[in-house]
Amino acid sequence: MNKNIRLILTDCLYGLLILILYSPGLLGLYPNDPNILKAGISIIAGVLIFAGIIKTNIIDLRPPKLISTNKNVSVSECMSMLRMLNSRLFKHQISDVTDQLERADKYMRSFDDILSVKFSKGSMSYDKYASVIDTAIQSVIRNATLLASRIQMFDEEGYYKIRSLIDTGEYRRDDIDDKLQEQKDELYQANYKSIIDMVNLNEKILLQLDHLSSEISSMDSNALEQDNNVILEEITTLIHDTQYYN
Repeated sequence: MNKNIRLILTDCLYGLLILILYSPGLLGLYPNDPNILKAGISIIAGVLIFAGIIKTNIIDLRPPKLISTNKNVSVSECMSMLRMLNSRLFKHQISDVTDQLERADKYMRSFDDILSVKFSKGSMSYDKYASVIDTAIQSVIRNATLLASRIQMFDEEGYYKIRSLIDTGEYRRDDIDDKLQEQKDELYQANYKSIIDMVNLNEKILLQLDHLSSEISSMDSNALEQDNNVILEEITTLIHDTQYYN
């Protein structure tokens, strides 16, 4: 649901609640009621409603504080930031990245068990797989964090405006230099494409992890080393590709 619609509905709900609680024809609560219990309920309800209105209309509307991409962050922190984003243009990408983070979190909790079945913990083979897998998962989280930062900084209103001008040709009839407006559109398009590319890159990493997980689970340890080296190399290459977006 759109955040603005949710805000209006929530405020209407608070208004209805106030009406029910404090209207003389309904519950008729008020702080000076001679009945101590009703007076207490009136005060407590008023405080809670006031706090809810403040949270809904001020705290929840603040732009999310961006998590630094220079440090390791948790999946829950990154998902919390994504939930705070209010983007019409990138709503599908936000949904996709949230799903990717859930999958990454699943891998964080399950791969140690999968590797422990095939290899001795602390062995060279175990450490090799564990290192690549952990780096891949952290890359997915870091990409999601950076993507959220870019979406928050993306001027969607300006994007839609310049797109409309370019698509209709109206930009040729205003006073602003046509070349400058075309360059502005190209910059928007490049930023837009970089966000889409980051979603796709995360998906490629997770797809390789899916492949690796399937191979590790189904193959015996003797064949595992040789046949999965290709997958590990592909994951390593994808991880290297993420540096382009940092």
